[in-house]
Amino acid sequence: MLLIRRYLAVGLLLCGLTSPDSSLAADHAVLFVGNSYTGANFPNLADTYRELIAEGMSQWSDVSIEAVSPGGLSLTQHYQQANLLGTNINGYLTNNNSAHMWDFVVLQDQSQIPSLPASEASYQDSLAGAIGLAGLIDARGAQTRLFQTWGRRNGDPQNAALSPDYPTMQERLDDGYEGYRAGIISAGLDAEIIPVGGGWRLIYEEAVAQGADPTQPSQLFYRLYNPDGSHPSALGTYLTACTMYAFITGNSPVGLTWSPPAINQQDLLALQQTAERLLQLASGDDDDVGDDDDDVGDDDDDVGDDDDSEGDDDDSAQGNDDDSAGDDDDSASDDDDDADGDDDSAQDNDDDSAAEDDDDDDGDRRTTRNNRREQSCNCSQSNRASQSFALTLLVPLLLMRRRR
Repeated sequence: MLLIRRYLAVGLLLCGLTSPDSSLAADHAVLFVGNSYTGANFPNLADTYRELIAEGMSQWSDVSIEAVSPGGLSLTQHYQQANLLGTNINGYLTNNNSAHMWDFVVLQDQSQIPSLPASEASYQDSLAGAIGLAGLIDARGAQTRLFQTWGRRNGDPQNAALSPDYPTMQERLDDGYEGYRAGIISAGLDAEIIPVGGGWRLIYEEAVAQGADPTQPSQLFYRLYNPDGSHPSALGTYLTACTMYAFITGNSPVGLTWSPPAINQQDLLALQQTAERLLQLASGDDDDVGDDDDDVGDDDDDVGDDDDSEGDDDDSAQGNDDDSAGDDDDSASDDDDDADGDDDSAQDNDDDSAAEDDDDDDGDRRTTRNNRREQSCNCSQSNRASQSFALTLLVPLLLMRRRR
């Protein structure tokens, strides 16, 4: 009962917050919530994404990109900290600071948990944490994005029966994040998946198609990882940032010139093209021609309104790193994201040549975003208030039930 009263008090506090002035919000604001998979390397994911946005979306003059990435934390641990006053994530997701009016909040779980069976207690805990965080995000007027991670280079030795190799672990991770999304939607909220691990898969499959072993040191797939075979290398972080850029902006990163140190131009282009390919696959166009991949309608065949030349066409399973600081923007890759304490951690392709149309689009997006924020942040006058409040009570009860 004491635990329930504590969450009840937090819920009342959240619903009593004053709405921030949305007119002061940034043109583009993203918060990354994860662990050392998010915080690894210099520059880390948030820094790299910020550079890509600065070059590819230069019309956004005011950009806010932040990260909360203590080593080893799971989504349920992040949710628990989000309900503790004084933690960094609590400030990012619950206070009325206009600098914290996010467009997107990207959630990354401990690296092994999503690959576990849905019946496992740790998976259920992360599912409850994902739902709880999505409720807080929705109450801020932001959109939830799930950062689907990559399988380990040689599978998960701690769960070898489940994930004996990379392809199997990647498939299990895909299913796990789909389960999180389904749970969030079932709670009356919304979320989309950013398939970062899918980029690893494309590179893996390309090597196999060429008759190569992807796990050999000369292969790009191998070089996406740090020596531990788990955390991203600089190449892996860059691929992640390109994928985030593609799926958040809707634009291809191909052609962007900024790159982290020590990435050559050949690798740079290959990673950009991989992110572009993922975006094409997600939009139903899995080739480089036409609008889609079937033989009907506006597609890549030679019939109808298509692209021919005629006509009108054109960590441990528990993830028990109790880093309670909550304000650790950990950029180092030496944090615990495993059960054994190992380290887990475009250009604008708008073909509209009229500048005034671009300005109008940006203005429309900004107006829509600000309207959404104004409607969402006044908890006392919004349906989101009762929804977020109910989730604040429901999620702890789910966690308590799992632990009985």
